[in-house]
Amino acid sequence: MKKFSFSLETARKWRERLAGLEEARLQALFAEKQAIEDRAASLQTELEAEHRRIEDTSFDGGELARLDGFRVWVMREKQRLGTSLADCAKRIEARRAALVEARRRFQLVERLKEKALLEWCKASAKEQEDLAAELYLARRARHDE
Repeated sequence: MKKFSFSLETARKWRERLAGLEEARLQALFAEKQAIEDRAASLQTELEAEHRRIEDTSFDGGELARLDGFRVWVMREKQRLGTSLADCAKRIEARRAALVEARRRFQLVERLKEKALLEWCKASAKEQEDLAAELYLARRARHDE
């Protein structure tokens, strides 16, 4: 019996690579989301540190104006980061859908391969059974002579 070969193996490997690529892209988006969240947390920490400094020390008007400007900037930056985070979440959902589709397509070809392998195994077993039956009959015919 000839060796098992799957005619769609190239397509199966391609779809497997595409699924891996989609997964890598999704991981990159998760990393981007985490970086945005980390930056927002860092800004909040800086703002809280400045508030504590204000409570602990006395400042002149210019210093208080600078701190207020910093507070306003932090609020705008947090708002911008919130927008970026929402955009990133949308892209994550789109990438998740693409990953699900890529995995589905890969699994479809994988199931076809499994089915073809099962059929090949059955045909191989039948061929071996037929060969064994032929050998048995040949020996019996030789023995009867």
